[in-house]
Amino acid sequence: MRLRRRLGPLLRAVVGGERRLAVLVGAAVGLALLLSGLGASFEKLGSDLRSGFVARPASGEVAIVEIDARSIAAFGRWPWPRSVHGSIVDRLRQAGARLIAFDVDFSGRSDPKEDAVFAAALVRAGGTVMLPTFRQEAAFDTGGTVESAPIPPLADNAFLVSANVQPDRDGKLRRMPYAVAILGAPRPSLSAMIAEHPGKASDSFAVDVHIDPQTLPRYSAIDVVAGRVPPSAFTGKRVIIGGTAVELGDRYSVPGFDLLPGVVVQAMAAETLLGGRAFPEISAGWPLLLALLLLGIALTPRRHALHPPCIAAACIVLLFLPSASERFAATTVAVVPALGALLCGAIAAAAHVFAGRYRERGLTDRETGLPNLAALVGDAEAEERLTIGALRIGRVAERVSSGGGAKVRARILRLADQLGFATGAERVYRSGPDTLVWRMAEPSPGEDSLAGIAHLLRAAAASEEGGELQLHFGIASGAACEAAAVVASAALAAERAAATGVTSREFTAADADLMRRDEALLSRFEAALAERRIHGVYQLKRDLRSGRAKGVEALARWQDPELGAIRPDIFVALLERYGGILELTVAMLGDALEAVKVWNAISPGFTVAVNLSALLLHDAAAMLRLRQIFLDSAVPAECLVIEVTETAAMSDPAGAIAALDAWRSLGVGVSIDDYGTGHSSLAYLHSLPASELKIDGSFVRDLATDSRSAIMVRSTVSMAHELGLEVVAEGVEDAATLDLLRAIGCDVAQGWAIGRPVPAEDIAAFLAAEAKASRRAG
Repeated sequence: MRLRRRLGPLLRAVVGGERRLAVLVGAAVGLALLLSGLGASFEKLGSDLRSGFVARPASGEVAIVEIDARSIAAFGRWPWPRSVHGSIVDRLRQAGARLIAFDVDFSGRSDPKEDAVFAAALVRAGGTVMLPTFRQEAAFDTGGTVESAPIPPLADNAFLVSANVQPDRDGKLRRMPYAVAILGAPRPSLSAMIAEHPGKASDSFAVDVHIDPQTLPRYSAIDVVAGRVPPSAFTGKRVIIGGTAVELGDRYSVPGFDLLPGVVVQAMAAETLLGGRAFPEISAGWPLLLALLLLGIALTPRRHALHPPCIAAACIVLLFLPSASERFAATTVAVVPALGALLCGAIAAAAHVFAGRYRERGLTDRETGLPNLAALVGDAEAEERLTIGALRIGRVAERVSSGGGAKVRARILRLADQLGFATGAERVYRSGPDTLVWRMAEPSPGEDSLAGIAHLLRAAAASEEGGELQLHFGIASGAACEAAAVVASAALAAERAAATGVTSREFTAADADLMRRDEALLSRFEAALAERRIHGVYQLKRDLRSGRAKGVEALARWQDPELGAIRPDIFVALLERYGGILELTVAMLGDALEAVKVWNAISPGFTVAVNLSALLLHDAAAMLRLRQIFLDSAVPAECLVIEVTETAAMSDPAGAIAALDAWRSLGVGVSIDDYGTGHSSLAYLHSLPASELKIDGSFVRDLATDSRSAIMVRSTVSMAHELGLEVVAEGVEDAATLDLLRAIGCDVAQGWAIGRPVPAEDIAAFLAAEAKASRRAG
């Protein structure tokens, strides 16, 4: 725990900001690609892709005399007599060719007379002819290299150049050397010399694959020898003689093309140098710095703000940077390290953003956006002990019923702001639907201080909404490592303060006993439900006009073998606070639906009412599950009534209307329970899709003795009938009250005067007896 407390602030500092994280990750990835050379393959791929988009014609400065299939067939054999090559040299010399280069191997001796004829032609050319040498391994098992050069009579009268090329590992030829080191001395390359562009043996240049090889001037060797090519075709030109016939095998794979003859590649390389397109390469470090700058711009300083369009725009800039630099700056640039840095940095930032948002969702109350209990636990990690103040807001939902959920949220947020100002708390947390908590400085404030804070909050609420809030405080202290338990203790103390009518209360040993009781009940709940120690009982409702039983209300009972009978108001509130109310409702609804099938066989149209908690009413998934249970039961819709309290319906009217509409669309009845306790109007309740109104028993019990209760009940019955609602009076305990209700025109009565809650079997027996009596009377 101590280690976690010490590391917590450090970890928050490390991940505090996407910009720093993104730049660090991007720099690390970019440097790794830059220094390791891992980006070279991707760089080549990018170059290959660019080669297919733009094609440019050759300058025409370099011409090819090709040893093609037609020429080979004309002379009848290969290799040709060397006098043929001499004839080609003479024709080109006479035409005024500037330079002549052969891409043909002359390292082997032939007929001496033929060699002499070729050598004489070279002499007549006056040193303008280049003959190739080839560097190759001396032997497989000994290593080393040797140079295959033209035989002395030829080499002595020509300029020797290297015709070696070196494809990349993927087999594609992309670069050509300026020179090749042979036996420690540099030998100029054929393409560099034909272009008269010398360079170091350690340097190479990228072949401009945008050059369209179809635009290179090409002439068949047999046509040149026969004089069928006009001399002007070669005047002032640089001419390369080489094989293009497939059978000669001198072919290379070049990006953007299929296999090209070696002489064509040499010509494209020479054109590259002549056109000034042997671009120097800018260090990849500069694009990497640009990428990191763009990454920083794309991430705003605000927390969790990432802009994908900016990242996409930065990627596009980098993707087009090589093409732009080649076109406008006569340079080329490697951008893969920069792209890797940008993308990985953006991914790291996005991951950090989503992790932060996920963490914030876990630390934030969904309804209000206030920090929740988990946030308080995290904030308290660095402390040894803490004192928690809890503010319980009584009936806040009822006071804002006309405005719905949005007004509830706004009211709670204003209370949180006012509470933070009054107490000096840095943060106010929402730990429950009606509870706000804060960390208090020790020693804790006295009762007078809390009473003053409550007075300020009530005054502010009264000025805003014209009413008074019921505010009660609870205080508890404990070890910070048990912060959740301390919050629960403070909340329980606030509930006890509300129950006893005092403004504030500190958590006591008696409260601890209540918490232990609650923990014991919660630990027994699942087993009790499975073993049916929690079960339903049913209280009759009587139609006051016909006098017959109209239906029942399902009520939950819990009989524990050790704790005895547990009051419903205790365990239902407990399950609503800590979870389990859905499981209880599922069990009650399932039992009620099975029971009403039996009752309907005896008394058709008999109904059962099942209570829904306010928590479930606004839980769409829970509502869907409960409706599916009803649909699967095949019980007639008119036999089921869903009861919700007036307070539950008012906490979020829009949500309540949607949830209850879903039930009404199935034909199920909807009853508004405990009417009169929520300070709402019948006009407001008319907006709800209700079919029934239940008057709270606190008004019904005093009907015979309290004139105000009588007025309230009489007016409610009258107005409800005007709105088309059936009225049920609950809490009817004597015959006098029953007679008054009948006289007022109330529709249905429920209470001990009608019948006490009994098991389903007793209801079936009662209905059977009633049906028998009815048949006898008929």
